[in-house]
This record gives sequence, C-alpha cells and structure tokens, in this order.
Amino acid sequence: MARRALWVNVGLAAALVGAGTAAYATVGDPAPVASTARTAAVTSQTVSSTVSATGNVVSPHDLGVNFTGSGVVTSVDVKVGQRVSQGQVLARLDDRSAKIGLQQAEAQLASAEGQYATATAGQTAQEQQRDAAAVAGAQVAVDNASRAITHAEQQVALDKTQLDVNVNDASNLVQQDQAKVNQDKQQGSAGQSALQTDQAKLEQDQATLRSLRQQRSQTELKDQQAVTNAKGQLQTAKAQLAAQQATAAVDAQPPRAGTLQSGQASITQAQAQVKSAQLALDNTVLRAPAAGTVASIAAQPGEQATSSGGSSSSVSSSTSSSSSSSGSTTTGFVVLTELTGLQVTADFAEADAVKVHPGQNVTTTFNALSTSTGSSLSVTGTVESVAIDSTVSSNVVEYGVTVSLDNAPATLKVGQTADVTVEIASRDNVLAVPSTAVTTAGGTSTVTVLRNGTQQRTPVTVGLVGDNATEITGGLTAGEQVVLPTTTSTTTSNGVPGFRGPGAGGLGGGLGG
Repeated sequence: MARRALWVNVGLAAALVGAGTAAYATVGDPAPVASTARTAAVTSQTVSSTVSATGNVVSPHDLGVNFTGSGVVTSVDVKVGQRVSQGQVLARLDDRSAKIGLQQAEAQLASAEGQYATATAGQTAQEQQRDAAAVAGAQVAVDNASRAITHAEQQVALDKTQLDVNVNDASNLVQQDQAKVNQDKQQGSAGQSALQTDQAKLEQDQATLRSLRQQRSQTELKDQQAVTNAKGQLQTAKAQLAAQQATAAVDAQPPRAGTLQSGQASITQAQAQVKSAQLALDNTVLRAPAAGTVASIAAQPGEQATSSGGSSSSVSSSTSSSSSSSGSTTTGFVVLTELTGLQVTADFAEADAVKVHPGQNVTTTFNALSTSTGSSLSVTGTVESVAIDSTVSSNVVEYGVTVSLDNAPATLKVGQTADVTVEIASRDNVLAVPSTAVTTAGGTSTVTVLRNGTQQRTPVTVGLVGDNATEITGGLTAGEQVVLPTTTSTTTSNGVPGFRGPGAGGLGGGLGG
C-alpha cells in the first residue's frame, strides 16, 4: 500500500507540474518574487564552449645517441639540461676488452710481419686440400661483399628518390603558404584575420621543410656510410682472398717461392684488423653528433648499456624524461633535444576529440609555473594536429592532440604537466544568460524573467550553449533580469518537493526519484 501511495503521489505531482506549466505558457501566470530569488541580467558578452585534457610538454626535435656496442658504463660526462656542442664527450664504456682486442690485433700484425721472411716447405696432399678450401671460402666472402655493395648503392638511390619527393612536396607547400601570406598582406586590414593563421602555417611548414631536409642529409650520410662500409668489407675480403691465393701459390711452389707476396698480403690483412680493433676502442667513447640540450640519460656508471641505447640493469634511471602517450618518444643512451618550438601533447576522450580540429585556439596552463601575481602560468597556442589512431587507457578510448605554443616561456621544461583547454566554438557580442537560468524540455527552452516584481516563465530561442553562459537569439532583450535557480528545495501546499509552481525558476531538478 505504501508503494502504491508513493506512485499515486508521484503521478499527481507530474500532473500538477504539467497543468501548471501549460497554464503559464498560455497566460503567463505571474507569481510573487521570493525574497531569496537570485537574478542575473541579460547582457551582451562572449559565449564560448571548450573541451579540456591534461598533457605534457614535448620537443619535436629530439636525437637519440647510442653506443655502437654494449658494455658497462664507466662514466657519464654530462647532466640532464646541460647544453653540449658537436663532438663533446657524453659517456664512456669499460674499454678493457677493446684494449685487449687491439693488443691481439697488433700481435697478429707482428706475427705476419715475422712470417714475411719465413721460408715455406713443399705441400702435402692434405695441405693442398686445405689451401683449396681456404681459397674457395675467401672467394665466397668476396662475392658476398660485392653483392652487399650493390644492395647498399640501390638503397642510396631508393632513399634519395623518396626523400627528394618529400622535400619537393614540402617546398611546394611552403611556396603556397608564402603566396597566401603575401596575399593577406596585400589585403591590408581586411586580411589581418587570416594573416596570423596563414603566417603560423607558413612557419610550421617551413619547420617541416627544414626537418625533411635534415632527414635527407642524415639519410644520405647513413647510406653513403653503408656503401663505404660495404666497400671496406669488400677490400678486406679481397685481401683475404689474395692472402689465401698467395698462400696456396707459395705452398705449391718449391720452398721460399712466393714468400714475399703471401707475407705482404698477410701484413695487409693484419693491418686492417688493427684498424678495426682501434675503431672498437674509439667507440667506447660516446660523442655528441650535433649540438643540443641533454634531455635524458638511460643509464648511470656501473649499469650495463646496450647498442639500442637502453640499460639492461634493473635499476631505472632517475634522469629519464617523461612524455605523453600521444606522441612518439625518441630513445637513446643520451637523448639530445632542441628547446625551441616546444609543443604540448594531450590525450582527449573520443567524445571531445571529434570536436577538436587543427587551427583551433588553445589555452595551456602550467601549474608548476607561476606569474608575478602567484597564479598558474597560462600560454596561448593552436591545435597543430589530431591523431588518427586511438589509444585505450582504463577502457577509455582517447586520441592524441598536439598543440603548438605561441610564446613558450624560457623556464618551460620538457615533460612538464599542462592543462590543455581547446576552444571549440565561440560567439562574440551576443545576448547571453547564465546556463543555469535556462530550462530545456521537449525541445523547448524557457527562462524565468523578473518583470514588475513578478516572475514570468518566458520561452526563448537559444544559440551556442557555452561552458558557463548560453546565447539567447530570441525572446529576451538586453537588461532584462532572469531568475537563477535556488540551491534549496521548497515544499508547496500540495506536498510535492521541488515544485514551486509556474514562474518560480523551474522545477529545480525535477520531482526526485
């Protein structure tokens, strides 16, 4: 019976609400103003709608520097945040093994030089078979080295073609951007609204062109180095083949015949091994290939460094820099960064990400930085890009958004946290009221207006619904006073909680559950 009575009361309350609203919509039904009523004026203002997320500061210009081999780190000669020049020593590995290798190579060279004058005896059948197998193996090494050169040269041509296309495309885009900027400037004040956007796009595309040119130069250097290495391997293989052929020839001749040629080839091979061992020793010292600022160090003295740049030790490095999941992270034993053109990356929930587009205005707030008044530092920016692929975090689908900063402060650091607010829509100089004053039901929006000391429910036409205010496109005039909902519920004589009758500022959240 109690449950049935509850449903009867709820039904009666709903009927009263519907009847009261319908009657008011017809005749206005003014009601006295409650002494606690709060009001707000209809004013001309800016209405904006935003979406927000939290992200991190990143640098688009990172370079990972790695050792070419593995070993125990004996010293790290730089610190995170330190500016380094090209060729500066960054870190060192334990070089004892490399030094032993060099000593062994030097001993082999000395032996080859000693055998240079040694007379050889005549061959046995077994020695002839041995020499024939050695020559055949050396020939296979020469053939493989020749094929490696061909492959490396083909890779040079392939990379050059692709990178030239990328650079040409980027160059054409910069020319188009420059033409648009020139056109905006010719339009004078009429083109000012587009000039800033076009100028920003020109600068971004110019940065992309510079990056592609740098990538092309680096790739060309890497490919040419691969060709050089392959040619060096071919020379070594040919020297080994010559040595084997000379040895076989000497062995087949009477004693001491061909000793000079065989000995010289052995010496050449031993000299190549000495150079290789010296290079291995030199590679235990890591140097900066270009100038930059140290962003992270993967391992500390005593830890094991790998050729991939990481540390095989279970001890994590406290100097590693953090990054957002939206952007790619450059890895290396030492990561060098350029602290100009810093960006912010943030992951937006998919419902918000669909509203974010390149070029939209952004406000980034850095709680770790303060203004002269003590408030958190805010920097304006622009949406640079929105990721195509999503990531899933705690069963929430998110998309990465990259933001370029207009004037990044010098105190900003890579990895710092930023609150990112993207303005997805805005209306300037429009009539608006606080959003809490607007009630929408069944596709109809109304507000409660205070006129001549009474409250009147008035239908309105709304435009943009912003974060705090709602645009009014019809039904109100500037200066009118709208009633804001109270924060406490009232009870009328009919006993329905939350219902104050027509003109009382809405239903206050409904009848309850």
